Amino acid sequence: MLTALTGGYRCTPVMQIGADIYCDSQCIIGELERRHPSPTLMPTSEQGLMWCLGRWTDRTLFDQTVRHVLGAAGYSQDKDFAADRGRLYLGEDWLK
Repeated sequence: MLTALTGGYRCTPVMQIGADIYCDSQCIIGELERRHPSPTLMPTSEQGLMWCLGRWTDRTLFDQTVRHVLGAAGYSQDKDFAADRGRLYLGEDWLK
């Protein structure tokens, strides 16, 4: 159901404001900051570092964690879930 709402994007988290859909933590934080700048969500002078760290955790760390969890769980997980997520992170034939 989420994929239909987001127009095919498979990102989480997702925020909806009216007819607008925001996917990805950084997009959501940016939009919340734009709409409600005070109090800020980033009350530090190190905003650049915070954005870089967030990008790393949302992309690289998340991707590697999902690969590890899928690989470790192997055949013991729900077949539909494994097939869906496995295709995204480990390739089409990962369960064969």
